[in-house]
Amino acid sequence: MTTAGTGALGVVNNTRRRPATGATVGSLIGGQTFQLIAFAAHLPLGVALYNIGSIALVHPLAVFVWGIKWATDKRVPLHKVSLPVGYLIGAEVLWRMANVPVFWEFGKYGTAAIMIIALLTRCRTSMPAAAAIYFMCLIPSSLLTVAELGPRGSVAVLSSNMSGPCCLAVSCWFFSRVRFGGAELKSLFYAV
Repeated sequence: MTTAGTGALGVVNNTRRRPATGATVGSLIGGQTFQLIAFAAHLPLGVALYNIGSIALVHPLAVFVWGIKWATDKRVPLHKVSLPVGYLIGAEVLWRMANVPVFWEFGKYGTAAIMIIALLTRCRTSMPAAAAIYFMCLIPSSLLTVAELGPRGSVAVLSSNMSGPCCLAVSCWFFSRVRFGGAELKSLFYAV
C-alpha cells in the first residue's frame, strides 16, 4: 500500500523540475513569448542596420563570434551549435537588404567555418562519402576556371560559385553528426 507522495516501494516521489544549469533565455522566459520578443526585436534591428552604415558590421561579427564560441566549447552539444549557424544564414538576408558592408558570401563561409570548427573540436572528422564526392566533382571545373581566367582573375568567380556547394557539403557533414529531437529541430527553424 502506498501513501500520498510516495512511490510503490515507499520511496518519496520528488519530481519537481529544477532549472537546468545551462538554461537559455528562451527557456526561462517561455518558448513562444521569447520567439515573439525575438521576432519583434528584429524589426527595429533591420531599420537600425539600414540607417547606421558601417557600424552595422557589429551584428554580423557578433553572430559569427557567438557561433565560434559555441563551436569551440565541447560542452555545447552540436544541436546547439546549429542555432548560430541557422541564424547566420537567415540573417544574411537581413544584411543584404540593409546594405550592411559585409562581403557577399559571408553567411556561407561563416557557417561553413563554424561547422568545421565544431566538428574538428569534437574529433568527428569522417565526412560522409556523398558530401565528399559531391564537392570533389566540382574540382575539375575549378581547375578549368583557373586555367581560363588565371589565378587572380578566378578568385572572385570561384569564391562566388563555390561558396554554396562548399557550404552544402559541410552542412551534409555537420548535420549527419547531429541528432535532433522535436524541440531542438523547432529551435533551429526559429533561429533561421
